[in-house]
Amino acid sequence: MATQELGRISEVNLTDIWPDEAQDFTVWLSKPENLQLLGASLGLELEFVGREVPVGPFRLDILARERESGREVAIENQLYQSDHSHLGQLMTYAAGRQAHVLIWVASSFTSQHRAAVDWFNQWTQRQIDCYAVEIHAVKIGDSMAAPEFVPVAVPLNWIAPNPRLTIPSRPSLEDSQLYQEFFQPLVNELNKSGFTDETEAKADRDQRFASGLRDYISYYAGFDEEGVWVYLWFVGGRGRHKFSNQVYDALNGDWEQAEWEQIENEFTGTWHWDRWSNWWLFSVSLRKEGSIDDPPQKLSETRVWMLETLPKFRDVFNPRLEKILAELEEE
Repeated sequence: MATQELGRISEVNLTDIWPDEAQDFTVWLSKPENLQLLGASLGLELEFVGREVPVGPFRLDILARERESGREVAIENQLYQSDHSHLGQLMTYAAGRQAHVLIWVASSFTSQHRAAVDWFNQWTQRQIDCYAVEIHAVKIGDSMAAPEFVPVAVPLNWIAPNPRLTIPSRPSLEDSQLYQEFFQPLVNELNKSGFTDETEAKADRDQRFASGLRDYISYYAGFDEEGVWVYLWFVGGRGRHKFSNQVYDALNGDWEQAEWEQIENEFTGTWHWDRWSNWWLFSVSLRKEGSIDDPPQKLSETRVWMLETLPKFRDVFNPRLEKILAELEEE
């Protein structure tokens, strides 16, 4: 029996199908049959309500409704990689509509934006569900292009409509055990030194440690697709965009060049300052190469780097943050 010849799946450039985000992609996505495709990828039945829906002086791309619960669904879409602007727009529009389901569609998502959606879901619990969904277009040979929706960040208790679907922002059960085995000795040492009160590591790719200043300021150590990192995470609070931006500006500008050069020399890794000015948070991170799949010796070196870096990181930023917060809170 002759072997049947098989085709090859290839990805199509999204702008070849939808040249303009607002006039083409948003219009296409808002059609009932395409909203059904998006909803099916998430296990939701979505009904179209409106497009370019006014929210104060702004416009929400698509407003839908979840058929079973009647909850309003705010959908913000873009044809390119996720950016801070669209994240801020989604939160602003959802708040204006009091939507309980948020869906952000983009061609791809940075690890930071997936982490932001995961963080939002952790804090809102079951009050609000937030999804990050990638849109792709694929074809086989010379066939017509077909849309493909791929969720990459979802609510905590989400059940995949397709059991084979995996979410990249969440480790598998096997990886969860690897992360816990890696982080437990780190938590033990940090607890012994007085850096943290935590005694048990999470079975996740990152670990949170309180700053000792405010609940909304934390230090993290973890892994992502870009390597291993230690970072400061500042979440000013919903509606406190101005406050968060003031803290960031003060912190970022509170360095003499020679002093900062000296600090840089004391750390190993690459610095990243990220302000999400349309929202209410910022981060300062230090990154280096590494993976949870590294051999034991390199993992041990990574753990030592985290163990040395976290206390030094807090020693550098806590005094400045304490001073900045005291000044701003007096105003």
